[in-house]
Amino acid sequence: MSRSQTAPFSLRDQLRPQVLLPAITAGLINGILCVVIEISLGALIFAGDLSQFLPRGIGFMLFGVVIIATFTALTSSFPNIISIPQDSPAAIFATLTALIAASFTGAGVASGDRAFATLTAIIATTTILTGIAAFLLGRFHLGNLVRYIPYPVVGGFLAGTGFFLVQGAFGVMTGDNITLLQPMTLFQADLPMRWVPGVTLGIGLLLILRRYRHFLIIPSVLVAAFALFYAVLTLTNTSLVQALSQKLMLGPFPNNSLWQPPDFSAVAGIDWAFIGGQVGKIAIVVIISMFSLLLNLSGLEVVARRDIDLNRELQVAGVANLLGGLGGSSPGYAALSLSALGTRLGTSSRLVGVITAGVALITLLLGASVISVFPRFLVGGLLFFLGGSFLVEWLIDSWSRFSKQDYGIILVILLVMVAVGILEGVAVGMLFAIVLFVINYSRIDVIKHNFSGNHYRSTVERTPPQEQALVKYGSLIQILELQGFIFFGTANTLLTKVRSLLDSSKYNPTPRYIVLDFHNVTGLDASSAISFDKIQQFAHSRTITLVYTGFAADQRQYFEKEVLADIERSAYQIFPTLDHGVEWCEEQLLTEFQSSIEDSRKIPPRDSTLPHGLGFHFIEKMLQDDFGDVHGSEYVEMLMRITKYFERRIVEKDVTLIQVGVKTGGLYLIESGQATVFGTTPDAEHMRLRLLSSESVAGEVSLYMETGATASVVTTQPTIVYYLSIENLRKIEERDPKVAIVLHRFLGRILSERLVRSTGLLEAISSSA
Repeated sequence: MSRSQTAPFSLRDQLRPQVLLPAITAGLINGILCVVIEISLGALIFAGDLSQFLPRGIGFMLFGVVIIATFTALTSSFPNIISIPQDSPAAIFATLTALIAASFTGAGVASGDRAFATLTAIIATTTILTGIAAFLLGRFHLGNLVRYIPYPVVGGFLAGTGFFLVQGAFGVMTGDNITLLQPMTLFQADLPMRWVPGVTLGIGLLLILRRYRHFLIIPSVLVAAFALFYAVLTLTNTSLVQALSQKLMLGPFPNNSLWQPPDFSAVAGIDWAFIGGQVGKIAIVVIISMFSLLLNLSGLEVVARRDIDLNRELQVAGVANLLGGLGGSSPGYAALSLSALGTRLGTSSRLVGVITAGVALITLLLGASVISVFPRFLVGGLLFFLGGSFLVEWLIDSWSRFSKQDYGIILVILLVMVAVGILEGVAVGMLFAIVLFVINYSRIDVIKHNFSGNHYRSTVERTPPQEQALVKYGSLIQILELQGFIFFGTANTLLTKVRSLLDSSKYNPTPRYIVLDFHNVTGLDASSAISFDKIQQFAHSRTITLVYTGFAADQRQYFEKEVLADIERSAYQIFPTLDHGVEWCEEQLLTEFQSSIEDSRKIPPRDSTLPHGLGFHFIEKMLQDDFGDVHGSEYVEMLMRITKYFERRIVEKDVTLIQVGVKTGGLYLIESGQATVFGTTPDAEHMRLRLLSSESVAGEVSLYMETGATASVVTTQPTIVYYLSIENLRKIEERDPKVAIVLHRFLGRILSERLVRSTGLLEAISSSA
């Protein structure tokens, strides 16, 4: 995908035939579809006792097309985008119509006007709030926040929306207030004659579009249905007046303009208390509009094979809804199918949206006389198709796409929305989603890895006797790397696993130290303190020291206050990193078993005839595989030959021996003291990779590969080192091949030992995963 860019509006480019002709085609098709859709949505909202205001209601919807589509087309980063007032908000507004009409029953002659003013105020207020929310989300780059709404909750809401659209379709087709909860009312008198054709049309569109995906199908079917309706009127000798009286068409309406500016003198008649009671539904419209916009834009990215700036589109939609809301429009946002049409026709032109808005403007100006002759079954059939598509997608298609738990949430939301209300349905769905999330998250293993001290070692380089001791006693250290968000569910799971870990016959003797690493823990819930307190008490009863590592600052503060406040300090330790914590445990073991740690190597006594050279431990490590008698003259000769190539240096604390990225020019052998190998994290912070002490080597990788050093080495205390330059190494290879073999064999053993340790750790990680 290419990066999204705002294409400048160049009239010359837009008028090129290869751009203009597809743009006109897409614009006209979209315009006709938009007019029919908005007539349907207007009829859905302004129904029943408010049907007398249907022309003005349709005018508000078409005004929204003109304003929202035009502004979006001229300012969006996606030229072909078509934004119009949408069906989901309309379905919610439709549920308010009967409530508003009922609240004004018996309020006098002007009750209808007050009900209309109140409904219009709700629609306009919701649209303006939608615009403000969208703009702020885009302005502060918070577009992704809407994606955190559980997808099954959105699906359940859209399924409920589909139900209300279908129910509204029956109301439009029959011209009466219809509820699907009382289905037998549909078969009274001549009602079937009104709704059967529309249901047939809607089902036909559903079946055809599930098999074929051509953009001309819907307009072709609608035109054919329109022509068929008037053909039947002609064949049955039914006049327009008769058709109107039988409620087969939307009219009759007063012969004037569809859209009239909001009458601000009617503000006094608005029931603001009623509007205040609908805050929940207004909030749902705003949230669903944001989610639907982002979902549709994501779909457009796939269709157009390019990235779309979501935050910019939110700002554009925000301003468009602010302008539309001022004229009484319902909330609008990008329509996926309409926006994709221009792309499928091979054009990328802002004229598509402008022409679409132009068709709506012409309809708006022609007046209600054009709308009144629209067949009810055609408008209702389109609504039935829109609602049915929601129901099919979320009740049938989602059965195989979602888990049974998620599908259950969708079904529960639908049922509660139908039986109780929209807000209650969404609230119940959110509650179910949260409960299921907690249950499922509790099943995630809070322990990412479980190591023993045999496999996971600190980065401190030890002497061979110390290494042997840690191999023997390493199982006394148990390391648990924790992960995720720890709350009462996962913390209790951790408690159970720690108990089973210590009660297992697998560990004999019982571990002395348990290391709990929090580096990958994203947060701690207050309820987790109880489980950690039990873990601490359980460990204390077994004389086990708990070692906590990797705390974030807020996590450590919480732990010290809520868990460790009344615990003896000797019962636990806290270290900044897992490496430091394991190092402390190793030191405790080495101190405890010091008497059993014997150096089996034959280290010759220091001979006064030898020069003050390398530490004997190093020489012995180099020569132990080559000489059986390390006291022999050949050993002394070899020592003399090696020593002369090294430079002895006394280095103060905090001196950089090796700088990352810079060639070392040689290698360092540490006789005494200490140095730390540092790496750099992505946050430019130093991270300890190894701790070098007596008998350690540094710089060998850079020496062999002849590249810049992969890490920095800094002394952490006064240190004595022996430096072998690459020039002297070359001299050894040329003048004394036998010494070179011994030296290379020694360095190869060092690298092999590190590789074996890393391989063992990887195997431990693999087995604990």
